[in-house]
Amino acid sequence: MKNEHVDTDLGQYHAARALLALAQAEDRAAAAAASLGERARHAAACWMALQEMWRLLFGLPAKETLH
Repeated sequence: MKNEHVDTDLGQYHAARALLALAQAEDRAAAAAASLGERARHAAACWMALQEMWRLLFGLPAKETLH
């Protein structure tokens, strides 16, 4: 009977560790997504600046953009 109690405690311990690992993985995934979002915003800003540079360089009207 004692071994069953130890096995149950050990199972609960491993389940708790698995849940903690899952929570940590979710936190890392959220941080990575936020970082990716920041990079996407930066890339979009760079693209808009590049378009503006080309517009000024070649005298294109403001409504035209490069695609």
